[in-house]
Amino acid sequence: MPTFIDFVTQNLVPMLRAGDIVVMDTLCVHKNAEALAAIEAVRATVKFPPPYSPEFNAIEICWGWLKQDLRRVASRSVTRLIEATLKRWESVTPHLCYQWARGCGYDVDAAGQPD
Repeated sequence: MPTFIDFVTQNLVPMLRAGDIVVMDTLCVHKNAEALAAIEAVRATVKFPPPYSPEFNAIEICWGWLKQDLRRVASRSVTRLIEATLKRWESVTPHLCYQWARGCGYDVDAAGQPD
């Protein structure tokens, strides 16, 4: 099985040019010193995003809401799980999405459009 370092050295680095920026998430393997050195050796820069905060991500809140309901249903068959998931998805309304976005600090008007 190829490793992350193999991917970086064999696939990514040959495509990079000086001044390129490689954005990687904060997964531990992405912070590997050998991989970072290989990228920087071709004078490319590695950038990591700020720490992730699921509390401020409306999609994470939606998924949490869905999963909470599925745990409550406690289905023991795939068919029942699919039925429960579809039923819960049908209850996602634009107003609910608006509330999730507002709760995460997004500035949206009452119609759910960015101000």
